[in-house]
Amino acid sequence: MPSIDLNLRRTGDTKSPQLFEALRPYHRDALSELGTRFRDTPQSKVPFSNMNGYSGAKCAFCPTSPYPREARRMGWQGTLIVLAVARTDGKLSDFRALEHAPGNLTEAILQGLKLWRLTRATDPNRSPAAVRQTFEVAYSLS
Repeated sequence: MPSIDLNLRRTGDTKSPQLFEALRPYHRDALSELGTRFRDTPQSKVPFSNMNGYSGAKCAFCPTSPYPREARRMGWQGTLIVLAVARTDGKLSDFRALEHAPGNLTEAILQGLKLWRLTRATDPNRSPAAVRQTFEVAYSLS
């Protein structure tokens, strides 16, 4: 049975320069989008990952979600860029999709992200910290 391939790739990962270069516009848009949406909210105090000494969170347990029936029938595949807050407890919150996948695929992907567990990001003093981060989620029928 096909499932969503949820491969976590941090957009600011310098160990994969080709991915970083390809996603640089998304990362810039993500920062702008988050800054706009969170300007006057409690989340506005959450720093961005990989900036000002803050590290990014990494995938520890990232299970796949069931592929929606409609998406499977239509053969939809692609990539979704998601903005989220990686919390100190290893969970993601405050999801924002930069682009939307067709049908109910975006919702299925965001529901799947609730099951992800990440390593903790750290602040400049190496203490656990919540960070805002962009994630690339690939979905395919293979």
